[in-house]
Amino acid sequence: CGERQKADLASLRHIAIIMDGNGRADGISIEYGRETSIRNLTVINTETGVHFNNYGNVVDSDAENITIIGNGEPGSIGLHVEGSDSTFTNFRISNVHIGVRCDSPAHIFRNIRVKYISNFRLDAMYDSSYGFLSQDHRCWFDTCISEGFSTAFSLARHGDTMTNCSAIWDEVYGSGRQVALTATHGQFNCIVRSFTAEFSAPKEKCEFLVVKTEG
Repeated sequence: CGERQKADLASLRHIAIIMDGNGRADGISIEYGRETSIRNLTVINTETGVHFNNYGNVVDSDAENITIIGNGEPGSIGLHVEGSDSTFTNFRISNVHIGVRCDSPAHIFRNIRVKYISNFRLDAMYDSSYGFLSQDHRCWFDTCISEGFSTAFSLARHGDTMTNCSAIWDEVYGSGRQVALTATHGQFNCIVRSFTAEFSAPKEKCEFLVVKTEG
């Protein structure tokens, strides 16, 4: 292509796309593919903002510079991850029931901030709200921040790694229960480095680490 076409294409790379789900539709769903990429995107008013779908079929992919503002309904999810070996960088997620839900192994989450937005529907189900919910193993969370969700980080019972992450509560919502870190399935066998928690609820409502005994 000519020089002018090259310049036009270069300028398009810096234009952010805004998608509005009108409170009902989902946002971006990647169904299949290897080495796919989405970047510079804002998704608003959706049940699920971004979904890397189909276990085992979306691999070695990435998403970067994404803002997600959900529809504020119970069951809403900002980023829902399946597949494997993908990387997610520079996300800002708010107004959802679950910030990041990961159902498959070997992903990297870097510089992701999730924020709980109070409303009477979400507050009624506050105890089931999660900033980060990891349900498989071998995922890495680097410089991730959960603000306001009842459970900030729920990690798989083995193989997950956290570095420079934080759990923050500036206010008390719903039942007031505030859990910084827990294991999704019983025993906790993860690596955690430089993790901080700042609680705001009464002492009896705050828990730094919750681990259930199996058997």
